Amino acid sequence: DGQLVRLEGVTELRRNAIAAFDEVSKDLPEDARKRLDQTLNSLISDARLKTSIQSYWQRDIRAWVDKTFTPGEIKSEERTQQIAMLQNAEMPMKVSVGVTGLKPCADGMAADSCAVILVKSELETGALSPEVADKLRAAINGAPEGLELKSVTLVSTLELLTEPARLVPHAVTTSRELSIAYVHEGADGALSQMESRKTAYTY
Repeated sequence: DGQLVRLEGVTELRRNAIAAFDEVSKDLPEDARKRLDQTLNSLISDARLKTSIQSYWQRDIRAWVDKTFTPGEIKSEERTQQIAMLQNAEMPMKVSVGVTGLKPCADGMAADSCAVILVKSELETGALSPEVADKLRAAINGAPEGLELKSVTLVSTLELLTEPARLVPHAVTTSRELSIAYVHEGADGALSQMESRKTAYTY
């Protein structure tokens, strides 16, 4: 267990964020700048930052307390999860969790100082029910009239580099790959999107 004691460096973070915002938005109309300014202030508010830090704590540390893994062993199971992009429709997913191996936490550290924890979620809908297809269509900005959605594949991956004894995280890489098959005006088509993010911890 643990608790958030305080946030440090927030003043500098806000100053850098505002400076970057001023640079990229200097040529925008005044009303657009005001809307973006409100969005920025919300993103760097104390409440939002605290929520973000707590979510990182849960994902990178708390979720692994009392868990035991054998390096190289990946276990998979079927789960029903709510999918945000489908307006929280519940869908069956294959979830795989395990430790892929051991590696140095950083340059100069022991070869087995960190474990690599892998979490992979895979959704393959096959034929979509009318209800799910409607939810997905509503989630696609600018979806043309008459778009017929056929299937969705969504693969989300988290790779955590952490010290196994103390659960001190050193790096986290997350990725998401989305593919949608559709028919529009009698022609088959596909939409795809991939995003990736890496977070490094320094001590």
